[in-house]
Amino acid sequence: MLTDIPVLVSLSNQIALDSRGRLDFLFIVRYPYICTAQTAFRHHASQPSEVGLIMKQETPRRPSVARGRRLGTTLGAALSAALCGGPAAAGDIVAEPKFSVDSASPAILDHGVTPDDILIAGPAIHTEGRDLGLIDAFLTGFYDDLDALSFGRDPINPTPERNQVYFSVDRVAVGVKDVGDVYREARPGVEEASGDVFRALPPMGSNVQFVDEEQLGLEPGFFGDDLDALELDTEPDPFVYFSIDYLSATNGQGTLDLAADILVSDRAGSWSVYAPYWSMGLDEDDDLDALALWDAWVLDTIADANIDFALFSLDSFSPTVIAGAANPGDILYTEFDGSFSIWATATEIGLTVDDELNALDTIPLPVPLALLLPGLALLGLWRHHTRH
Repeated sequence: MLTDIPVLVSLSNQIALDSRGRLDFLFIVRYPYICTAQTAFRHHASQPSEVGLIMKQETPRRPSVARGRRLGTTLGAALSAALCGGPAAAGDIVAEPKFSVDSASPAILDHGVTPDDILIAGPAIHTEGRDLGLIDAFLTGFYDDLDALSFGRDPINPTPERNQVYFSVDRVAVGVKDVGDVYREARPGVEEASGDVFRALPPMGSNVQFVDEEQLGLEPGFFGDDLDALELDTEPDPFVYFSIDYLSATNGQGTLDLAADILVSDRAGSWSVYAPYWSMGLDEDDDLDALALWDAWVLDTIADANIDFALFSLDSFSPTVIAGAANPGDILYTEFDGSFSIWATATEIGLTVDDELNALDTIPLPVPLALLLPGLALLGLWRHHTRH
């Protein structure tokens, strides 16, 4: 399932030059909708301080070489068309999946982790919850449960050109009968969908298993581990964006409104509110249950309306769900403008209207070499042009 084939993945929205004017092959484009890419080879720039911004595709500014402005814009458009113009490709490239488990998971006692920790396969700890400013006194009953996760670089295509999504479900999800792997993994006698990761391309109405829980070292079964937050392909740079369960200690065990917010931490032991519930059109008592986030341009700590955007889901007991505005298996979309819309319904990804989607991610698609070579040729041309 997991592979290390070099492909383009997202990091930052810039093409850069080092201090000697040499290209650092670092690239992210947005054309005509979000598509993210960073070349698998980053050479020349030896220190972060040596890399300066040369061009942002939508708004070129402050180029190190004035003559390169026009060519830089042309380059951005050409690479955008080459990298993002085609339909969704087959195949998936991920690095090391990051995830968390819920408070009823046996991994907590078996492996010495807590529900607020970010984990990797083993399971082992990637980032301790206390580094995010969360409470992890699990054995006292006063703890946080991290239940949504992103590192802010999840590509999101608005409808109708939706991209593939990767998700997990809770223990009682069943999937649409005879359709997709959620149903097969959740059927009686198996009952292990809650630890798996599935892939779907809405509105196809089905899903396939992408990662089995045993690949992550999780225990299968209804009383096994429940994977409840997911980040497949990126690392914090430096921020972690997340949400916590409604009954978490930091949420006053249900008396505050933080479970409906997106929080952010630089992993130095504290957090702040990145996006309050009202910026997404949510009720203060909602529980944001899964997250894929695109924080545009430079990653920061405040959501910018109509610039940043996210996919998310809500748990079954959220007032917004109870009121009928969404189902717990729907994937919702917001631009942090005080509203949300339904990006994909539960049935469009092979879930029933009562199933709860409780972990979510998107990843960039592999780029065929035939499409990549013309873009690299243009990079070389731009490099030559800026030297003369």
